[in-house]
Amino acid sequence: MVAAEIRGSDGENPHPEETLEIPHPEERPIPSVEPASPVFSIRPYLLLVAEDVKVSRKLLRLVLSRMLPAAKIVEAKNGEEAVQMFAQFSPDLVVMDMHMPLKNGCDATREIREIEKNHGRRTPVIALTADMEPESRETCLQAGMDGYLPKPVEEETLRDVLDRFLPAR
Repeated sequence: MVAAEIRGSDGENPHPEETLEIPHPEERPIPSVEPASPVFSIRPYLLLVAEDVKVSRKLLRLVLSRMLPAAKIVEAKNGEEAVQMFAQFSPDLVVMDMHMPLKNGCDATREIREIEKNHGRRTPVIALTADMEPESRETCLQAGMDGYLPKPVEEETLRDVLDRFLPAR
């Protein structure tokens, strides 16, 4: 331990009876490093994140990367791009913002469901929205979406969605 005495600008110690003890750097315990969130799988999933707001897209990518470190994540900035990327990459899961330019999430999901009719496979599409009205959730489900993530996305809620919709994690 190192003892320190605090002095005012005039050089006087206003509280001479008080001392401050600071651990010497070599005496401080080294904190253990825990991962920010649990690692779920090393399976190389392919995920499509469709979100027009760059910061939200990057944040979702970061959280998904921590949860699924082997996953490849492709990003779309609008609904039209989401449909194109879905057709090109055939992802294991889509996280789709509801309010995007060029094509909203519901319209993009309807197009994705049409594409799937030719392939005999249904990919989970999860709605992503700040709109918490019950009608919005119903609209998402009627458009062919499988789940619903409210914004801001909480890690525990996202974890539950991944557990539910990704195969054999």
